Amino acid sequence: MRYIFFFLLYSFTFSVFAQEATPINDSLKRELEIIYLADQAPRRVVNQIVQKYGFDSPQLDSLNRLIRQTDSLNQVKVMSIIDRYGWLGKSQVGDLGNQTLFLVIQHAALTIQERYLPLLKNSVNIDESNAYDLVLMEDRILVSQGKKQLYGSQVRRNPQTNLYEVLPIEDEKNVDKRRKKIGLESLAEYLKGFGIDYKNK
Repeated sequence: MRYIFFFLLYSFTFSVFAQEATPINDSLKRELEIIYLADQAPRRVVNQIVQKYGFDSPQLDSLNRLIRQTDSLNQVKVMSIIDRYGWLGKSQVGDLGNQTLFLVIQHAALTIQERYLPLLKNSVNIDESNAYDLVLMEDRILVSQGKKQLYGSQVRRNPQTNLYEVLPIEDEKNVDKRRKKIGLESLAEYLKGFGIDYKNK
C-alpha cells in the first residue's frame, strides 16, 4: 500500500506540473487579440476628432462615451481571464495578448489597477511582461491616489491652453536616473511626443 500511495502521489504531482507547463490554447490568444482591437480602435481616432471638431465638441463626447462602454465590457472579459489563469505572459499568449491585459487594466478604475498591480509586477520580474507597462501603471496609480508619480509618464491637458503638461514628479531631479535604470529614454525625449519642451528642475 505504501508504494501504491507514493506512486499515486508522484502521478498527481507530475500531472499538476504538466498542466502548469501546458501553453494556453490559441483560442484564448485570439480572444485577447480581438479585445485589443476593440480597446484601440476608438482611441486611434481621438486626435482626428479633436483636430476636426475640438476638445469640447459633441463628437468627442460621443467618442468618449463609446470608449467608456467598450472599456467596461473589455474589463469584464480580461478580469475573468486573469482571475482564472493569472497574468498571462508573452510566452503564453504572445506579445499582443500580454499587452492587452495591461491596456485593459490600465484603462480601468483605481481599485482594479491596485488589485492586479502585484500580478503585473511579478510577471515583469520573470521577464514575461514589459517593464514599461509597469511604469505606466505605477505612475497612474500614484496620480490617482493624489501622490506624485515616479517616472513622469502621466500628463494632462490644460483646459485653458489646450496644451499638455506633465504631472508632479517625486524627486524630479533624479527622474532620468530612474528611467534609465529600466531602459527608458530621458523624460525630455518622452515628453516631446506630447509637444512638451521639458527642462528638468
